[in-house]
Amino acid sequence: MRRFIKYVLLLATMAIAVVTLIFSAAVKSDYNMASLIQSVLPFLLLLNAGLLLYWLLRRSWWFLFPVVAILSHWNYMAASYQFKGNNASVTAERVDSATYRICTYNVHSFAYGISKVSVDMIGEYLAKNKVDILCIQEFDHGKNLSLGNIEQSFSTLPNHVYCLQDTGLSMAIFSKYPMMHLKRVRYGKDGCRTLFCDIKLGKDTVRLINCHLQTTNFNQTRFRNSPGLWFWNYQEQVYKTKHAIKIVEYNTLRRNIQVRFLERLIKESPYPVLLSGDFNSSPASYAYRSIEKRLTDGFKESGSGYLYTYNYLLHLFRIDFIFHSKGLVGTEYWSDKLDFSDHNPTVMTFGFSPKQVIP
Repeated sequence: MRRFIKYVLLLATMAIAVVTLIFSAAVKSDYNMASLIQSVLPFLLLLNAGLLLYWLLRRSWWFLFPVVAILSHWNYMAASYQFKGNNASVTAERVDSATYRICTYNVHSFAYGISKVSVDMIGEYLAKNKVDILCIQEFDHGKNLSLGNIEQSFSTLPNHVYCLQDTGLSMAIFSKYPMMHLKRVRYGKDGCRTLFCDIKLGKDTVRLINCHLQTTNFNQTRFRNSPGLWFWNYQEQVYKTKHAIKIVEYNTLRRNIQVRFLERLIKESPYPVLLSGDFNSSPASYAYRSIEKRLTDGFKESGSGYLYTYNYLLHLFRIDFIFHSKGLVGTEYWSDKLDFSDHNPTVMTFGFSPKQVIP
């Protein structure tokens, strides 16, 4: 029996390592099913970590399989965990004069708790953390919560612009500083997914982009699924599974189009760029990798410890980001656990580098 268990573990180690390596290549492309693969990746890495520990305790060279598999996703892990030595004490020295603070937050329609109370408490959080610029996604307004209520709660940020929708997927930018050249970008029936403007910060100007990329939308794909249903109604389950895959593929395609538009915005910007928002993608995704080729992930530069921004799925997913161009320097980066949404707010302190370099 022991020999049988050992062979099963050996086969599992090889299989999981091979699949993880294959995923490493797949998530780098704009393959339409890559978003489904990146959703599975954190769990695969956990399995590899468990097998690594097991084989190390057994003092077996089989530990090399999970080591290679884990290292193939090094960029993903570096975007989820940073050691404390790589933060503010180093980067603050490279900032020219004043610093500013930006926050991005998917508020999920202020649907957690009583809307007006939630908005007031978020406003208190922003004031306490001295946030200068706020980008929000998925906010809703109506009879119970007007735009005036929101503006009153966020009174420390008197300048504001909206991209409103009837579906609860509205976007907004609130700022302590003047905003210019506002542009709203709608992608057909996908609605408003990008909102950008220029903000005057002292003698300097930044191009701020607030984005809410297309969701993978697993909510659209949920259906009852169990071995019994497959046995009794095989054809219907096959149809539902194929339909779910088509939805994931379509939404991934839409998100990739939106990412290419963001790349163009970044390239054409006359000012240093701040890009923040809900990417609906992990650091393993095509979306993240494409943006990171042009901008710096603020967490990698000035964050520390483990960071996640999505409150479900075992806290394994970081899908909200703040990026910046070479003309800016991040000095602090963190995300606090709040109970007002299924996402956490993400905050970064930044300043201008002595010599601005436009991407």
